[in-house]
Amino acid sequence: MKSGEDVIVFRGVSLVHRVLRMAGMTNLIAWTTGTYAVHVAPSGTVPSLPLIMAMVLVFRHMELLAALGFCVLTDFGAASSCGR
Repeated sequence: MKSGEDVIVFRGVSLVHRVLRMAGMTNLIAWTTGTYAVHVAPSGTVPSLPLIMAMVLVFRHMELLAALGFCVLTDFGAASSCGR
């Protein structure tokens, strides 16, 4: 069992990793589309909130594999909507 300090450190590192990753993706989208990052962040956050809530519900009721499957489906959906 991990101690409380280990869990706090792990969560801190995880949060920093997620924030940096999201900042990098936002910057890339803004650069690619020629828009301001300040406009990209809210326009990506609003549609993602229901998906995050759905992910939590799927994970809570059907465990990890179902949640990973949901992630894959939403990723394919996002990729196909960008289509070229």
